[in-house]
Amino acid sequence: MTRSENVQPAPLLVSVAALNALRAEMAIVLVRLNVQPPRLPIIANLTAGVVRTPDEIRKAFADQVAAAVRWMETLRDLATDGITRLLRSAPAVCWRV
Repeated sequence: MTRSENVQPAPLLVSVAALNALRAEMAIVLVRLNVQPPRLPIIANLTAGVVRTPDEIRKAFADQVAAAVRWMETLRDLATDGITRLLRSAPAVCWRV
């Protein structure tokens, strides 16, 4: 994303109760997945911190469904750590940032 794009966040029109229910469902699904320890650092959008274990990964994915993420803080931390390129993926789309 470049500064010239001037992208603004948009609020989600979803109730907190619906998000908490979705978080609970997500946690159930994630427990069933065979999550392996990552070979590369994974930054959790919710905390802007690194998750290292399968349990930390599952918790981060479930928790971020029902909470605000810290995307800009994550990008700033990565830049501070010397990261100049990253690959961000999303369903059916992949952007180079």
